[in-house]
Amino acid sequence: MVSEEYHLFLAAAYIRGLLQDTQIPVSPLVEALVRKPFSELSPTEQQVLLQEGIERQLPELAWFKQTPTPAIFQKILTLLNGIRPDNMLEVGFDYLQFTICWLRHFRYLSAAITEASPRHLAVAYALQKGGMGFLQIQETAPQNIFSPHQQFDVVIALDLSRKTVCVEQSVITLCKTAKRFAIFTFPLHSLRRIVPSETDIKTWLQQADVPYVKMEKVDNRLLVIARR
Repeated sequence: MVSEEYHLFLAAAYIRGLLQDTQIPVSPLVEALVRKPFSELSPTEQQVLLQEGIERQLPELAWFKQTPTPAIFQKILTLLNGIRPDNMLEVGFDYLQFTICWLRHFRYLSAAITEASPRHLAVAYALQKGGMGFLQIQETAPQNIFSPHQQFDVVIALDLSRKTVCVEQSVITLCKTAKRFAIFTFPLHSLRRIVPSETDIKTWLQQADVPYVKMEKVDNRLLVIARR
């Protein structure tokens, strides 16, 4: 079955969100499913939406295909399960890879996503409109996120050095935004950008008044867990 290749409820939300904005005619059945509250859609009805998206070759639908969960994602999910945050901020979502992981495990977690890429923003807005209404979306660069009026239990920024050239400023800013935990990953090697050292990162965390930090290497990444 084709639906088994996809994260069905997320793919259906994405398709539903896109179809709400399109002027292309759809069948009465699909139109009814687009108008029906997402929480009331059965798996069979979600499969109908998925098939509609496949037939229309909707952009980015392949991002919702089932893939093995990387070890580093599993570690972060285990940590989140222990923290049980009331809310969370994810900084940039890189083709939804980690976003899909946490949405599957914490489906209704109050969460915000920041993104600067128009392509990625289009997917985020479609998800939000299609059924993930609890998602907040901010169009901003990582170094410009902090607001004293909005903080999060957990802030997650994966491969931060690929998302901004202002890595030091971003780390400090994101730590200020985190009430409890800030979680970062950095590639161990890069041909395009300077990769911060563990000493650099510890210095930045000290500047952000974050006293506790744990670092480990997983999946060719440096995983940094900072705690207040």
